[in-house]
Amino acid sequence: MNSYIGKWRVSSEFDRNNLEALNDTFIVCGGNGQIYRYSKNILAYYKPRRGNSEQFTNKLIDMGVKDVKNASSDGDVLIYFSEDSLDIVAEEVNASTNGADIKPSSIKNLRKLKWFKDNKQHYLDIGYYKELSEEEKEVYRERFASYINKDKSEQILE
Repeated sequence: MNSYIGKWRVSSEFDRNNLEALNDTFIVCGGNGQIYRYSKNILAYYKPRRGNSEQFTNKLIDMGVKDVKNASSDGDVLIYFSEDSLDIVAEEVNASTNGADIKPSSIKNLRKLKWFKDNKQHYLDIGYYKELSEEEKEVYRERFASYINKDKSEQILE
């Protein structure tokens, strides 16, 4: 999925024991969905909630998506499709372009995962995750403000 970095937001799975990024990557989609590689030329769209997968599958077929296979269950949506049709499917499932240039293993991706948000205090307590203190944040704000002011003064001199 790394070939799609820059076009869509690609994220890694993270080990819940130590918060290290894993090699499993996926394209982040709306509604907590994701597109991941199933095999060499087949991708899968997964969304962990119920939906009318049969209707969605038929819609994808009508739109020209190749090799569509519905493997959904009562509790989630799982649809396989040809990688050649990724652009069509990504548009339909609201694949995120916001943060497309972020590396999959970035902490910015970790902070967006629901399981991490729900257990953030636990990871802070055991020391696997650290947030900046208000004092540290203020230092960065001042540094940023001085950089902007310096840049503006250079523009005036030109």
